[in-house]
This record gives sequence, C-alpha cells and structure tokens, in this order.
Amino acid sequence: MEEERRLKAQTIRRFLNPDAWHRSDAARGPFVVEFDGPPSTGKTTVVTEVDKFFRKEGLRVFCPQEGAQAIRHIPRGGPDYNLATMLYILNTLMHVNRDGRYDLVLLDRGIFDSYCWMAYHSSSGEMTAEHEKAVQQFVLLEYFVRRIDVAVFVFCDPVVALKRERRFEIGRESTETTNPRMLRLLEEIYRKAYDALSPLYPQLYAIQTDELPGKKMTDHVVDFIQAALIERVKRAS
Repeated sequence: MEEERRLKAQTIRRFLNPDAWHRSDAARGPFVVEFDGPPSTGKTTVVTEVDKFFRKEGLRVFCPQEGAQAIRHIPRGGPDYNLATMLYILNTLMHVNRDGRYDLVLLDRGIFDSYCWMAYHSSSGEMTAEHEKAVQQFVLLEYFVRRIDVAVFVFCDPVVALKRERRFEIGRESTETTNPRMLRLLEEIYRKAYDALSPLYPQLYAIQTDELPGKKMTDHVVDFIQAALIERVKRAS
C-alpha cells in the first residue's frame, strides 16, 4: 500500500502545472481539504500526518493557523467566538484560493464546522433558530462551498475523545468543550449535520477515529484525498 500511495503521489505531481493549475477556471486554485468535528476527535493529528505525507511526496502544502489559535481576544463558549472563527476561515479561504504558491491547503476546521457550531448555539438558546438558519445559509453559499474539494468529518466516541484530551492536560479540570456532557452533545450535532448535508455535498466524507487508530487513520484519509485530488487535476489538465 505504501508503494501504491507513492505512485499515486507521483501521478498527481506530474499533473500539477503551476500556470494551468492556478489560473484555469477548472482548477480554481489549490486543492482545499477541511477537517471538521467535535473537540479531541483527532483532527489536528490527521492534519499533521497528512501534511507530512504530501510534503514528502513533493506537493506544496499549506496549513493555515486554526481559528481557535487566531481568535484569542473573544472568550470561547458564546456565538461571538464561533462567528469570529467563521469569518476568519472564510477570509483565509478567499486568500488561499488566489495564492499560487500551494497545491494543497489543509484547514483544521472549516465552513462545515461553522455550520455545526451555529446549530449548537441555537440548541443552547444563545441564538434564535432564525439567526442559526441565516448564518448557516450564508456560510454554505455556493460561492464558498465550491472552493472546498473535500470536507472530512472526524468522529470519535466521546469517552475515547475525553481520555485523549486528558492525557495532554496540565490540570485535570475539564474545559467548556471537553466535559462528557458537552462532547456527547457535540457528537450528536455533528452527526446530525453530516447526515443532513452529505446527500447535498458530495465532497463530505466521514471517518471514525477510534476504529482506525494511529497510522491506519492517516492512511485512510490520505487514500481518500489522493483519489479526489487525482480526479481534480485530471479535469483541470
């Protein structure tokens, strides 16, 4: 399987013509993959390993700073925070779409993630159902969605996710999004969103990380991205 992945990566590299790839209407800029899901499901780990694989195979990969790292002046837990991270990712998406330096962009949380957080704030009473729908319709405008080639929903059993989180905590106190009740609620919201959106958006893909630990988890995602990327560059050539 490793040799097969390397051969696929070489095929992708041969198709990548910087002039055609970044100027053609068919190409639409770099190939963009976003990773969405509740906290502690393994998103950042997958992004890191996928980045390593494709850079090793010669692709120009960019991993923008996650919104949670960029938005620090607004307290977490309320709609303002997730609206700010949504605007941050949309701004990032607009910039990378015109940046000819990259072949592949990996987003740790993206526009479909923002969709899910609006559902959470509506369920908690912090946002009206009308406002939830309005923001969700905005973030899923075709203008934005067409720039996302693959959206990977990363799921993990909440009990497993919490154990992972606590392995790396300095203290033992749970945060707003890493207590058992919150993880179960977010798991339900993300799964409901995936079930509703996947028939409408063929670029959505789900992976259960507690069933595919370690390297198998990364290999699974790499295989899916490679298949989608090969189809994209063939259409753009």
